[in-house]
Amino acid sequence: MTTRAHRKAHAADEAWNTLNPEQVALTGTADPVWRNCNRNRDRYITGRDAVVTFLREKWSRELEYALRKELWDFHGDRSAVRFRYAYHEAKGQRWRA
Repeated sequence: MTTRAHRKAHAADEAWNTLNPEQVALTGTADPVWRNCNRNRDRYITGRDAVVTFLREKWSRELEYALRKELWDFHGDRSAVRFRYAYHEAKGQRWRA
């Protein structure tokens, strides 16, 4: 059964894989607050403009970035998703998480 939550997760997955920060910023809420879990765990990214800047910086380092977003569960307006992604650095080091 395809639900609205499934469609939203799939749409976000597709947006991220375009590597277009403006498109990704539009897939979420109008006033996003993201926690940067990769590098500075105490840094928060607030607002769409900040999301665009963050993603530009991220994807300038993380080459051939690919994301998979899978819906685990949802209830009302909340959802739990699993993220898997892979990329490589300019020197060739590959990463998956």
